[in-house]
Amino acid sequence: VSLINSYASCEPEGLEGRKQTAELASFFAADGMKFNFGKVPERQDIYIAVVREWSKLFKPGFRMISENHRGTTTADAKIAASAYGQLVGINVGGIIHFDNDEEIYRERFGLYGKYLTHIHCKLSSEESMMSEDEVRRNVAWLREFGFSGTYTIEFTEGVRSDLSIEGLYRNAVRDFNLLRKCLASG
Repeated sequence: VSLINSYASCEPEGLEGRKQTAELASFFAADGMKFNFGKVPERQDIYIAVVREWSKLFKPGFRMISENHRGTTTADAKIAASAYGQLVGINVGGIIHFDNDEEIYRERFGLYGKYLTHIHCKLSSEESMMSEDEVRRNVAWLREFGFSGTYTIEFTEGVRSDLSIEGLYRNAVRDFNLLRKCLASG
């Protein structure tokens, strides 16, 4: 297991969850984890202090990568850039999603590109599947912006709907094979 997924809180009272995440990371000998900053912009300094302390629970070099999605303070690209700048000395980075929107990439890479270390790729959903041309375009944009980090397949559709486990698995395998093909072709 290279990366684990943590939903432990960045609120001070979430210490037990953060300890459990560190134990899980140790058990799996994981190299990093995905986490989320909190939800209240006025508490961002508290979240930064919590992340700094949380990082001490992991082995040296452990990657802490923040998802920056809607509902978290770091969904705001300027807040994310500020947070990463304040966490110097900690192996912290950000996740960006395949987005099909060059302007989102341009904004995020312009503000904190050196901290973007991981891509979440959700290429298939119940409604549509990203075409090979769209995946290639996203890969080309990411490379143009200097991205050389890691990728994971994000497949959440079956969790919130009636998509079968088999359908969810088919989408994940399709996404993985398509992403691998597009990354290999340069």
